[in-house]
Amino acid sequence: MISGLQVRIPAPGLHLVRGKVIGDLPEQSAHISAMFARDIGALEPVGASGPDVRADGTFEYTVLPGRYSVEVCEFSPAEPDGRIRMFRPFGKATINVAEADLNGVEIHVSSENLAQ
Repeated sequence: MISGLQVRIPAPGLHLVRGKVIGDLPEQSAHISAMFARDIGALEPVGASGPDVRADGTFEYTVLPGRYSVEVCEFSPAEPDGRIRMFRPFGKATINVAEADLNGVEIHVSSENLAQ
């Protein structure tokens, strides 16, 4: 037994990822998001979340350090019960976020991916 022990756990360092979707985006981009799924080794990704892609193709999102798969997806408008459904993914990139913000991420999409 140790009395008077103090343990300090540092707050996790969050970093901002800024990027742009390059290429042929759908004309209606209101429901396009950049979905971030963290790769934590042997475990499969359990989910993803991310920011909407703006009309000019830019996005930004705050993440913990690590390796991420970022996928550009088009979603349905929200249904009356609040659910949304993914129509299709059409661009993907893998990024590593280390000890600082990450700027200049580019995800390329093509018209072939949009036709699927």
